Amino acid sequence: MDKIKEVIAGFIFWVYSKIFGGTPGTRAKNFLKDLTFVFTALSLSKFFSVFIQVYIGRSLGADEYGKFALIISVSHLLYVPMLFGIGTAMVRYLAPEENDIERKKIFSSGIFSILLFTSFFSIIFYSTAGFFANLISISPRYFHAAIVMAIAYTFWVLSQKISQGLNEMRKLSAINVLWGISTAIFVVIFIDHFQGARPPVYAFIIGYVLSASIIIPEFRKNLIISFSRDYVKSLLRFSSFIVLGIFSVSVTENINKILINFFMSLEDVGIYQAYYFSTFSLVGFFVTTISMVFFPEASRHHDKKEFFLKVKMFLLKSPALFPALLLISFVILKLYGPGYPLKFLLLILFVYGSLQFFVYSLLTWFAVSIGENGAKIFTMTILIISTIMIILSFYLVQHFGIYGAVISLIFSYLIGTIFLFKKIKEELFRE
Repeated sequence: MDKIKEVIAGFIFWVYSKIFGGTPGTRAKNFLKDLTFVFTALSLSKFFSVFIQVYIGRSLGADEYGKFALIISVSHLLYVPMLFGIGTAMVRYLAPEENDIERKKIFSSGIFSILLFTSFFSIIFYSTAGFFANLISISPRYFHAAIVMAIAYTFWVLSQKISQGLNEMRKLSAINVLWGISTAIFVVIFIDHFQGARPPVYAFIIGYVLSASIIIPEFRKNLIISFSRDYVKSLLRFSSFIVLGIFSVSVTENINKILINFFMSLEDVGIYQAYYFSTFSLVGFFVTTISMVFFPEASRHHDKKEFFLKVKMFLLKSPALFPALLLISFVILKLYGPGYPLKFLLLILFVYGSLQFFVYSLLTWFAVSIGENGAKIFTMTILIISTIMIILSFYLVQHFGIYGAVISLIFSYLIGTIFLFKKIKEELFRE
C-alpha cells in the first residue's frame, strides 16, 4: 500500500511540475500530499464503484438497470433541497476558521439547519409522492425508495463536506473507501437473494449510512447545543446563492434519463446509464478527487488571480487526456456485456462531453471559492446550462434518442464553460 502511495505521489508531483512549472512550494506540497492521500483512497472507491455498476448492469439486464438508474436519478434531485447547499457553505466557512469556538458555532449552526431542511422536505416529498411519481412517469414505490435514498445520500454528502471543512482528509478518504466496500458486499448479497431494481438501491442506502458514521466523532467534538444566529444567516445566505445552482447541476446530470424514460424505454435508460457511467463517472472521479482538496485550498488562498492562472494553465492541457479516457471508457463499457451494444461514435461523443464537463467542473469549484460573488457566478452559469439542456434534450431525445441526449450535454456544457470563464475573469481582473 505504501509503495502504491509513493508511486501516486511521484506521479502527482511530476504532473504539477509539468503543468504549473517549477518545483512546488510549501503550500503546494501540503496540497499535493492531501491530494495524494485522497486520490489513493478514491482510486479504491472507484474500483468498487465500477464493480458495483457493472455487476448490477450485468445481473439485472438493461431494463431493470434502467429502473435502478431512474431511482438514483430521482434521489439525487430530491436530496438537493434536503441539504440546501449548506454543506458547501460549511466548507467555505470552516476551512479558513482557526478559532476553535467559532468553528463549533459554524458546525452546530450548519447541522441544525440541515436537520430542519431534511425533515421538512422528507415530509413534503412523502405526502406528495403520488403527484411527483406521475409527473416523471415512475412507480410510486420506486419514488418512495428514492426518498429514503435521498435522506441517506444527504448525510453521506454532509459527512464528506464536514471532513473537507475540518481538513480531515483521512476521514474523507475512509468514508469513500468504506462506502465502496460495504456497498459492493451488500449489492452482491441482495441481488443474489432478491429480484428487481430495489435491492441494489437498499444496498446503496446501507453503504451510505455505514460510511457516513465515520464522521460521528467530529459531532461529539464540535457539536454544541447552542448555535449562532449570525452564522445561520451567513450559511443560509451563501447556500441560497448556490442551492439553485446545485439543483440545476442535479437536473443536468439526470434530466436525460428522465426524458429517455418518458419518450423511449427503461431499457434505453439502462443503455444510456452504461455509457454515462463509463465516461462521465470516470471524469467525475478525477473532479471529485481534485475538488475535495482543491476547494478548501482555493478558499484559503488569498491571491486568487495567481491561483486562477495556474488553474487555467492546467485546463488548457486537459485535451491531452482524451485518448486515455476513450480507452478506459471502452474497457468499462465492454465489461457490461452483450446487453449493452457498443456504438463507437456514441462512445466518442460521451468521452468528449465528459472532458468538457471536467473543464467546467474545476472552473466551477474555483468560482465558488471566491465567495458570494463566485457563488452567484456559479448559479448563473448552471442555470444557463440546465435551461439549454432541458430545451435541447426535450427536442433531441424525441428525434435522435441517446445521440440527442449526449449532444445536448456537449453543447450545454460548452456554452456554460465559455460564460463561466468570462465571468470569473471579469470578477478577478476588474479595475
